Amino acid sequence: MLKNFWIYYNMNKASSSLFINETGWHNSDPGYDFKETRTNSIIHFVVDGKCRLYIGDEKKEIEVKAGQAFIIPEGNYHRYIADEKEGCFRYWIAFSGPDSHDILKRFGVNKDNYVIGNFQREKIERVFRKIYKTISSKEKFELRLYSLAYSIFDMVQSEILQSDETEKSGSAILADSIANFISENVINGITVKDIEAKFGYEHSYIYRVFKKEKGLSIQDFMIKCRMQEARSLLMSTEKAISEIALMLGYDSYSAFVRLFTKHAGSTPSKFRESYRLSFPRIIKNKQYSG
Repeated sequence: MLKNFWIYYNMNKASSSLFINETGWHNSDPGYDFKETRTNSIIHFVVDGKCRLYIGDEKKEIEVKAGQAFIIPEGNYHRYIADEKEGCFRYWIAFSGPDSHDILKRFGVNKDNYVIGNFQREKIERVFRKIYKTISSKEKFELRLYSLAYSIFDMVQSEILQSDETEKSGSAILADSIANFISENVINGITVKDIEAKFGYEHSYIYRVFKKEKGLSIQDFMIKCRMQEARSLLMSTEKAISEIALMLGYDSYSAFVRLFTKHAGSTPSKFRESYRLSFPRIIKNKQYSG
């Protein structure tokens, strides 16, 4: 860190679509309190300590920790208070102009999402050191300043995309795990409560993730697996249809027959008979393990 506090107000415009208004950093003492209504948009990177953030009417408190950034769009009142014990070290960059709205849109900033990221302190400090050295030099630096600003925007967008991909991958992994669990336990009378107990999530979250990733509900997937298993049992064993129904968790024989007919296009008995006519060498009394 070069200084405890440094700020640069940029009065020169190098672009008509995006204007870098200011940049700087502040090692805020514990309890430091600042509030204002933004005349431009700003990104704060918290690299040490933490702070409490309030937006608008100050009814909702948001904690921002080291490694996170908070973004305040133009026209928004905000207040942040450095942690009473740790204080808070922040870097920031403020910007305005027509392109600033597109940048915020790409960042996904809205009234419910002002805090983003899992940034590395070294990367943040490196780019702000470059900004400081560029502005401190006697050479013309406007283009260099904008280049560094865009590198910050790219860093933020990359972090958002990476977070989205991680969440997506996590959802896909959970959905695959649930699908495998259902497939492996389809003859054990598995229920949705068993799935909740296995994975430790509330049913609403499990339902939403599974439907999003697999394109069908858990119940529909369970029925699909049961009907596939029913076809396999009808083809490979001599078990009674009523026994197969019970194995697959159907206490009602008629309900099982109705579902099987809907999915297979014929009743269980006709399906078995059709298979035997097509493949007369079926091995009788084949034991089913599973």
